Amino acid sequence: MYKIFGDLTPEEEALPYAKYFHRQSAQPDPHRMALLSKGPMDPAKATPLSDINSLLTRLETTDEEIGYCILPDGTGYVGMSAFYPDCTVDMFKWWFAWHPLNNLRYRIWCPRCHAGISVSAKDKARILDPNISVEEKIVDIDHFVMEDIGGGLSDIVISFLKPENMGFDKDLLESSGVTVIGGYGLTEPREG
Repeated sequence: MYKIFGDLTPEEEALPYAKYFHRQSAQPDPHRMALLSKGPMDPAKATPLSDINSLLTRLETTDEEIGYCILPDGTGYVGMSAFYPDCTVDMFKWWFAWHPLNNLRYRIWCPRCHAGISVSAKDKARILDPNISVEEKIVDIDHFVMEDIGGGLSDIVISFLKPENMGFDKDLLESSGVTVIGGYGLTEPREG
């Protein structure tokens, strides 16, 4: 059962990382928020799936690529960039293996929007297995989350994939020095 938003339970407060839930959240970048508030972007400016490998050679996201739209084939598209100052690739990978094991860990990420998370018993055992790499603890795992993505709380299944299963060229990815963590999500708004 998820504890939706609100205060932490006494058990959560006793966790050593509870202090991070109470910290001041970072404020959204006003420039990016202004871009998103314009409404849907021009689909012609979206990076098509057929050109996904171009993301490995560009170091910055342009303003024209930040936004959302429906592509001519009916596919939904979201383009965004986020910056995590002083965060290393290893730290980012560790986070993706660490946070799905506990609701509070997920809620710390975005207390205003994240309400809860779980993984299957099989995936939890895999994440906790000290004999596999952190990369293996991230891919081919489903996160069952409850969060508000703009229309109220939704139940979402996020399936994290190997980058090559998302269309990235494995050799180009390895030579680029870029790390990709991603997948796809399926959502269903909650009733009431």
